Amino acid sequence: MVKTAIIRSILMVGVACSALLASAQKEGASLPDGPGKEILTTACAFCHKLTEVTKFSGFYSRENWRDIVNTMVLDGAAVSQRQVPVLVDYLTRTFPRQFPDGPEKDMLDSACSTCHPVTDIRKMDGFLTRDDWQDVIRVMAAKGAKIDEDRIPALADYLSTTFPRLRRPTASASQ
Repeated sequence: MVKTAIIRSILMVGVACSALLASAQKEGASLPDGPGKEILTTACAFCHKLTEVTKFSGFYSRENWRDIVNTMVLDGAAVSQRQVPVLVDYLTRTFPRQFPDGPEKDMLDSACSTCHPVTDIRKMDGFLTRDDWQDVIRVMAAKGAKIDEDRIPALADYLSTTFPRLRRPTASASQ
């Protein structure tokens, strides 16, 4: 009797895992191919529906995705340290952070995107302060970017808000 109950339990778990995997593969069919897709559709979808990942499209930066993946690994996700950067790259490319709408986005498109792909601008996510952005914009304007001097502060505000500088931990930060 006990043996039968154990066997039934094992079979139920197996069927549930098979159904979950089939569902994840079906959801994963709409994701773009690339390194990291299989990690996402197996390791992440083991606990989450893929919609729990895809709903954040346009919201997270590379650093945000990295932190989320590392947190999930600490919580038991079956992702090796070698797979972490592959998964983070895939998530960042597949669900890139979008620029918020507004006049500054139009300015960014007309002044910056004529020479730079959006990925170049996103690479600066977390590294520049408002003053740094303002300096970069001035240098680009001097090189021919079509932006009026009086609009530089507004674009610097927009970029520093969209891509805030990450705070670096220091010994005095805990005081």
